[in-house]
Amino acid sequence: SAIALPMVRQNMILLGENYVFRGKYLTNKLQINDGLSWKFSCASGGEPWAQTEALQDTQKQWKTFELKLKVPASCGTAVLVGLETKNRGEARVGVSGLAQFDGLSLTAGN
Repeated sequence: SAIALPMVRQNMILLGENYVFRGKYLTNKLQINDGLSWKFSCASGGEPWAQTEALQDTQKQWKTFELKLKVPASCGTAVLVGLETKNRGEARVGVSGLAQFDGLSLTAGN
């Protein structure tokens, strides 16, 4: 069945401009063609302006990801980060499998 997007989301106040988002993930039997992605957008709405590479099935192996991002001035300081399907159309069809995340961090700087 269809899933709501984003599956996980967090509003944040970011006072700087440059950040690095890192973490690790483990997936198993993830049934999705284009994978999952952490996407960043302005809290006021609009399309994502940064997103991780597609997070695909890892067959129970931990893998890491890193995303360097620059907050657009148009966002001000309010940002939304959410976990979504890389291809929004796949959310309408449905996704199955296991996805775990650990060690998520957002640090200032390049």
